[in-house]
Amino acid sequence: MAKAIRKRTWIFGAVVAAGAVGAINYFRVSTDAAQPAVPHVKPATAPSTVTRVTTTRAQAGGAARQTSLPCSAHWHDHADLFAKVSGYLEEQNVDIGSPVEKGQVLSRIAVPELESDIEHAEATREQTLAAVKQAEARKAAAVIGQRVAEATHAKAIADRGRWVAEHTFREKEYQRFKALNKSDSVQAALVDEKLFQLQSVEAGVQSAEAAVLTSREQIAAAQAQTDLADADVSAAKAHAHVATAALNKAKLYASFAEIVSPYDGVITVRNYHRGDFIRSAEKGNGPPMFVVARTSLVRVVVYIPDKEVPYAHVGDAVSIEFDSLPGRVFAGTLSRIAYSEDRNTRSMRAEVDLPNEDGAIVDQMYGRMQIQLEPSAETLTLPSVCLVGDLAAGKGQVFIVRDGVARKESISIGAHDGVNVEILDGVTAEDNVIVRPPAGLSDGTEVHAEASRS
Repeated sequence: MAKAIRKRTWIFGAVVAAGAVGAINYFRVSTDAAQPAVPHVKPATAPSTVTRVTTTRAQAGGAARQTSLPCSAHWHDHADLFAKVSGYLEEQNVDIGSPVEKGQVLSRIAVPELESDIEHAEATREQTLAAVKQAEARKAAAVIGQRVAEATHAKAIADRGRWVAEHTFREKEYQRFKALNKSDSVQAALVDEKLFQLQSVEAGVQSAEAAVLTSREQIAAAQAQTDLADADVSAAKAHAHVATAALNKAKLYASFAEIVSPYDGVITVRNYHRGDFIRSAEKGNGPPMFVVARTSLVRVVVYIPDKEVPYAHVGDAVSIEFDSLPGRVFAGTLSRIAYSEDRNTRSMRAEVDLPNEDGAIVDQMYGRMQIQLEPSAETLTLPSVCLVGDLAAGKGQVFIVRDGVARKESISIGAHDGVNVEILDGVTAEDNVIVRPPAGLSDGTEVHAEASRS
């Protein structure tokens, strides 16, 4: 029985194995029938060893040195207007955006005490001017008195001369009669009469001398009075000058109650309203009452990097475009440069004065400025894409096609603006220079050159 079981087991296993093999063959045949037949592929042709390149020729005219830098617009002139006196804002004639003219009164501050100061100063000045007139009148009287004293002195001198002459005559007469009396020609009584006349004349001479001395002292006294009157006039005028200065000061402070525009422009800031109390700028650090900007002219500020500083000069042509004014290009020239670099940024400030009659440009507008630092030289120019390798110390390399072979040549370069490069030597106008040399191109490679169409 055991043999019968082993025989049936073997037969079953053989049947299972045969079924499995059949199934595998069935699926293999089905899969092969589903796959498409592989076409016959011809062997590829071997690639050509000739490299195709595009060439160009150097153009006459060197590259101009220029730079494009960010810039910003600022009002050419602007003023913060503060109050010089304290008081209440009584009148305000403008607001933000109002156009103003030079000398226009923008606002007025009420300061009653200043008006009182002016009235007091005017009264004081009138008083001092009256004192000047009084002093001048006294001086005139003193001058007249001095002239009278001088005239009296002159008369006294004349009288003394007359008495002296009379004394000389009477003395001679007395001596003559005295001699005649000795010869008994005249009586003694007549001699005595002549002596009396002589003595009377001598008294007159003494009186005249005294009158002369008196008149001289009167002149000195009159001169002193004149000098005193002159001093009084000077003092009165000085007081009047002080009073006038005080009046002018009062009027000046009163004028500070009016805020006036320093030039034609626009109000860009207004910080107070009618009725506000305004504190003098000398007594606090409050904001300005107004900011006035001159809008007809703006200054465009740019910072030139260190490497371009040696080429920047006043008068260099510029073109400016602002981001907020697309399509408009403003032409100008560098108006001023700082001649000093900022130690932090290593750049130099430069400014362009730009007319702004239509007011299109406003403060803080941002844009770009193209500066023509140097004009083009009489050299050759190549596209920058012709260069290969790294640039160092004004040297570079290009590939030139000669007799169907690429030759690497060293060249000297000048200005380089990223698009074109100035060629100082190493390339002629007749050379065919490869544009965008293919990677791996080496000196001596056989090439097929085609001229660039651009």
